[in-house]
Amino acid sequence: GGIDISATGAAAGEDIDITATGSSVNITSTENQPDAIKLNASNAAGGIDIDCGTGGINIANTGAIVTTTGGTSTFTRTGDETCTNTGNKTTNVNGPTGYTLDVANVINMNAAKSAAASIVINASGAAGGIDIDAGSSGVSIDTTDGGAISIDAIGAPSNLSLQATADDDDLTISVTGAKDASLILSSTGTGVDAIQVTASAGGIDISATGAAAGEDIDITATGSSV
Repeated sequence: GGIDISATGAAAGEDIDITATGSSVNITSTENQPDAIKLNASNAAGGIDIDCGTGGINIANTGAIVTTTGGTSTFTRTGDETCTNTGNKTTNVNGPTGYTLDVANVINMNAAKSAAASIVINASGAAGGIDIDAGSSGVSIDTTDGGAISIDAIGAPSNLSLQATADDDDLTISVTGAKDASLILSSTGTGVDAIQVTASAGGIDISATGAAAGEDIDITATGSSV
């Protein structure tokens, strides 16, 4: 049969205390139900408090873990934390202010998969955007040999600009490496200013140091004037 342990007292000290001095307290159930062991603080303002020493808390299971809360939750850790998941993980945040990740030191994001979309950052809303801001160390994007960079925009005026605040704040667009590689500026626009090169307060230098045949400066207007 079963065993019921009950106490109806509500005064201080009228609790049910189970204490093992110098030994363990083991609670075991062999029932095959999801609530084989149940801890229930049924009062509307009731809570469950679990305290332990440096041995920590060890939760091991072969099924799923479901945590459901109705209020604001706070998790505070003073030591290091490692989370290992051998399966997939999905985090859904549906609150009005979204998701905030605030780190006092460095954030390292690494995906070891060899795929073109190993890391995807997607602002999927119809009017969504992505804003990247950095301090004086700037933003650096590098690839290994054979890795291309493609920046594409559709249907909106776009720019790559540098606001100079001192002399020699130059903007350099270059192709490096002594190979048969070219820097190509092209436009399929149909306006009279399909390509503009403007120095509004300075001059324009065009130089070529090649001396072999064909290494010239060619300016050609087909069907129009130069």
